[in-house]
Amino acid sequence: MNSMRSGLWVGMLGLLVIESALAEPITVNQLIALKRMGYSDEQVAQEAVKSVSDAAAESGAATKDSRIDLNADAISQLQAAGAGDLLINALCNIAKKTTTQDVLEMAKAQQSQEQMVESIIASCPSPCSRPGITVDEARLLVTQQIPAAAIVALSGKPLGPQQLIMLGEAKTPPEIFDNLADAQGFEHVTATEESTTVMTEAGVPAHTIVALAGMPLVPQQLIMLGQAKTPPDAFDKLADALGFEPVRPTPESTTAMTEAGVPEDIIARMEKAAAEKELHDYEIAHEAWTKEVAPYTHLCETLVADAKAGDKLTLQLPDLRELTAALLFMASHI
Repeated sequence: MNSMRSGLWVGMLGLLVIESALAEPITVNQLIALKRMGYSDEQVAQEAVKSVSDAAAESGAATKDSRIDLNADAISQLQAAGAGDLLINALCNIAKKTTTQDVLEMAKAQQSQEQMVESIIASCPSPCSRPGITVDEARLLVTQQIPAAAIVALSGKPLGPQQLIMLGEAKTPPEIFDNLADAQGFEHVTATEESTTVMTEAGVPAHTIVALAGMPLVPQQLIMLGQAKTPPDAFDKLADALGFEPVRPTPESTTAMTEAGVPEDIIARMEKAAAEKELHDYEIAHEAWTKEVAPYTHLCETLVADAKAGDKLTLQLPDLRELTAALLFMASHI
């Protein structure tokens, strides 16, 4: 079996050599074929890195053409073939990347900012492996009037208040905010009240500001989202990502949310989350109560038996003190 496996590996390598006679890097289809033959992520990654190195050596430089053509669809196909994070991350590091010059070429071709952002994200789905931009490159892009959204996408950095303010002031459409947020995520920072106000005034969508905060949803946030005419799918995405503060909304806040346009199913999910938290708290309290009272059960049984028989109490003073303490504990937890 091992000799057969080795033979297949040698045969596959031979196929790769023939197909890459012009020193082109390994293709996604070839990577998928290797995974389907049962080779590990590490083995396939090693072959991919080698093919890129060979292509660069043949061309005399590590050009864009010597890198692997990887996009979101290719990643999905690789994952379907069994590729794990180790292989995907390795491929992202040697994939073709959109550069500052590429973005300038897009502008010359009069691509829209939507097309620019989609191209940048599609060409390098993993933001951590995008080439990023230097201060000089950023200045050049601004000078050439490249849309803010394209500059932010090329940077590959998680979105923070300053980037969102820049996007808002540039009149960036909500759809592009969503695309960038999905692709790059948010900084792990707590937005101040001042920065939140500035973001709102700059035109940053309300649901983006709430997503940046990263806190469970409360009625006040939902009311703000409703008043901002937030689409239902944005409500759903926030609810899935952030959850709800487990506090049952008051009748007044429920009315306010309804009047603000908060979807009924979102209000119902908030109420359900609060009910589940209340039940969970009750179960924990009941368990603690049971453990605390259990030692005194026999004392209660003795007291009842004595009362039914009309006999004198057989309980001693220490027992009565313990029983009194148990009764007081029970009374405080009813």
